Amino acid sequence: AVGVGTIEAPRGTLYHKMTITKEGVVKEGEVIVPTGQNQIMIERDIKEFVQAHLDWPKADLERGIEEVIRAYDPCMSCASHFLEVRWRES
Repeated sequence: AVGVGTIEAPRGTLYHKMTITKEGVVKEGEVIVPTGQNQIMIERDIKEFVQAHLDWPKADLERGIEEVIRAYDPCMSCASHFLEVRWRES
């Protein structure tokens, strides 16, 4: 049997699709979490933020980027491991 579920969670829409055997064992599972769906918008907003604040000190710019990410209320593991800034001097 295949079951599909959708629920509006605090962070956005959460999708589940599960394939279950006659014995009740999960054969396949697919989960699409809100943070993954918001990824494109998060990246766009970071780009716009950085372009508008290039004159800020690096530490302030990094903190500002972190605030943009947190505005999307990602899960804790995503919020903790999302940002790695690499500076390229031109």
